[in-house]
Amino acid sequence: MQALLILLELIRSPSGLRVVIEGGRMRLLRIAGVLVCLLVVVSFASAGTNMGIRDVGRVTFAAPIRVGTALLPAGDYIVRHTM
Repeated sequence: MQALLILLELIRSPSGLRVVIEGGRMRLLRIAGVLVCLLVVVSFASAGTNMGIRDVGRVTFAAPIRVGTALLPAGDYIVRHTM
């Protein structure tokens, strides 16, 4: 009961109202920060070690294509990711 009276007294005073509102805002920011951190941790854990990058991929070009300064003829190619 005494805590309720203190809360009512804080709400009635102009400076106390600001304290109550800022306390709620800080709590909301803290909860949002924790949720964002959990989301980042879960996304990295589910991605594994290769982060969604394949080691080997196969590509077929129907016509000659320029890659950088080289002109590759049409055909099947194997693309390997090295790091």
